[in-house]
Amino acid sequence: GITPISTTTVSGLENNNYTAVRFQLADVSLADGTYRIGFYYRCGEQDGWHVVKCSTANGPSECYATVSGRNLTLSPVMPTISVNLASELSWNHLHADAPATWTFDIANTGDIRLEGYAGIALADASGDYKGIYVSPILCPANETVTAKINSTLKGIAGGTYQAIPFYSYNSQPTVADITLLSQSVEVKIAHLSIFPENGSYLMTDNADTPLRLSVTNLSPDSWEGKLEADIIAPDGSLRQGTFSADVAVAPKSTATAMLTGDNLNLERGNYILNLYMSPGRDLLLTSISLLVTSHVSGLDEIVTDSMDVKVADGHLYIASPSQLSSVTLHDIAGHQLVRQNANGNETAIDISGLQGGVYILTIVRTDGNRDVRKINIRNS
Repeated sequence: GITPISTTTVSGLENNNYTAVRFQLADVSLADGTYRIGFYYRCGEQDGWHVVKCSTANGPSECYATVSGRNLTLSPVMPTISVNLASELSWNHLHADAPATWTFDIANTGDIRLEGYAGIALADASGDYKGIYVSPILCPANETVTAKINSTLKGIAGGTYQAIPFYSYNSQPTVADITLLSQSVEVKIAHLSIFPENGSYLMTDNADTPLRLSVTNLSPDSWEGKLEADIIAPDGSLRQGTFSADVAVAPKSTATAMLTGDNLNLERGNYILNLYMSPGRDLLLTSISLLVTSHVSGLDEIVTDSMDVKVADGHLYIASPSQLSSVTLHDIAGHQLVRQNANGNETAIDISGLQGGVYILTIVRTDGNRDVRKINIRNS
């Protein structure tokens, strides 16, 4: 029952190849307006007409023809589309330069299949698009499919954006190539820089000893949230999963987060601290090398098989069977008070100006090993 308005012959077309096809419409008289045009093929005079089925990479199977005077413009057919935004688009804890997955449902209530690309465009406050992310989509007529669009957010600065679902026939669309599918959703993208203050260490016998983190907010918006941490042993096993800190950081400023948790019951040694943004624990922010050391309570002197540390005459004397590289002294809050390079097997630190109390001593040897001790200095 199909009566073509124009036909052309195609021959010699090899598999996995293409050819340009031109139709002469000189004898077609159309009033100004918009028309739907379909493309069909047949293999011979006795064959019936078959609708052209295009892949997602090659564009639509039908298009609109807009007639204006002697000019005819073709544009893709856009089926009727409704979009239900999934909960992922309401995230308020996206992080700059970190992966994010955008998900929404597309219901095709039109009478032809939807072939092309679904995507998310990020627009800043001025309406400029800062990121366009796409994924191939194929939705048969009268069906609903779920589009999942992956993005790295690489190069996206922290701030508030509008996430706009769109559809396009191009795999690398420009702003002119996209058709918006629904209202935008406001999302906040944080840009946090986190690192331990003055080293990273914990004491096995002191559950209240916090790990001090410096949190810098590079975004123009304030950020308030929760950080959580896992402690991973050298064998890869999870040893602690209840460390957390509530953090509030003003725009373009730095705050200190006190990462605390239950009694660790960790053996002395090296661990990895994986730091996550909450809620959801779905975003790993950073991994920090963590040294767990033992506590020496109420002693003026430490003597082991490998190290001799003692306090006398206003000095801290350190002797080691292996060569020393440096010695650092922190207060119990983690502030660095003294850092001194060492040369040889012995060194001394002047502590006459320090008040009596508990301090953290870090000894680094030239072989790369280090020893962290909590010592009690009894200056009068």
